[in-house]
Amino acid sequence: MEPIDNEINNEVKKKKVGSKYVVVIGLILVVAVLAVLTVRFSLTGKLSGGIGQFLPVPVARVNNGFISGGRLNKNFEALRYFYDSQEGQEEEPVDDLEIKKMGLDRLIEDKIILQMAKKFDVKVTKEDVEKEHQYVLEDYENEEELAKEIKELYDWTIEEFKDEVLVSSLYYDLLRKAYLVDTKVIPERKEKDEKNKSKAEEALERLKNGEDFANLAKEVSQDDFTAEDGGDIGWFERDEMEPEFEEVAFALNPGEMSDIIRTEEGYHIIKVIKKRGQGDEEEVKASHILFTVKDDFDEWFFEEKKKAKVKIYLKDIKWDKEQAAITGMSEGDEEEDLEDIDIEDIEVESVE
Repeated sequence: MEPIDNEINNEVKKKKVGSKYVVVIGLILVVAVLAVLTVRFSLTGKLSGGIGQFLPVPVARVNNGFISGGRLNKNFEALRYFYDSQEGQEEEPVDDLEIKKMGLDRLIEDKIILQMAKKFDVKVTKEDVEKEHQYVLEDYENEEELAKEIKELYDWTIEEFKDEVLVSSLYYDLLRKAYLVDTKVIPERKEKDEKNKSKAEEALERLKNGEDFANLAKEVSQDDFTAEDGGDIGWFERDEMEPEFEEVAFALNPGEMSDIIRTEEGYHIIKVIKKRGQGDEEEVKASHILFTVKDDFDEWFFEEKKKAKVKIYLKDIKWDKEQAAITGMSEGDEEEDLEDIDIEDIEVESVE
């Protein structure tokens, strides 16, 4: 996942031929030269593990996006720091090559997630990142305690933790939600989704005609954890349930029933039993009937990873397309041919 960067306007108007145009062309040429040099030297091992890790030049290409040596080095240093901090606790020491492979594997996956998020118009905002940060803080006494732990484990600051961990996590979660909820994003899921929605509509009609909620939940609800208890979820506070579910549950009065609610799990019908407390201390006791939507996001994403065009420009590391993962280059493997780099399609990513 790329860190939070300022948006870069890479479009040069044809009519502008002044100094700005010259500067842009100059920068493009510099990037092109650095890219080609890095690829050539990395494949021969002359930059692998050396100064190439620190330059803004590619160590891998993922479809139309690059991963720079600087990004890889940043993640390598954090992972190396982590394993060193666990010295004496690990069964076997982890060598630098394995750490580099782990770091690059993660960066490639993050790049694929971000590219797919862009394709499906999934966006992470600064407000999303801050909200996630506050959620993480709930497990700590204060910001200083969290900062201390991140420093001790990875030698990162809070901002680096947000950029390298929280942003990628949010993009994954939002892409997963788009896949599970929005059938416009993945049209092939529409037929299965419509079947579950029809079942929910039929159940709602039966409830409106006077059938008992608990009895119907036992009969038709697909929630294995609550169906036998008549759909009883028990008491819950805010931020414990999915946002769409929670918004409706807290808006209902005791005894009231919802319309059909769509979440990542599927289609719900909610009935509020009791309420207690006020404001941030308010709690709801509710039951629900659920018609689940199969969560096959991981299988789908794995197939999408296999489709990605991944090119690695480092010695002793290669991409296994069938496993959709990094592997080591065994003795006798031939290095891939150097491909031309078209810098016109380099991606610029940011959090809005």
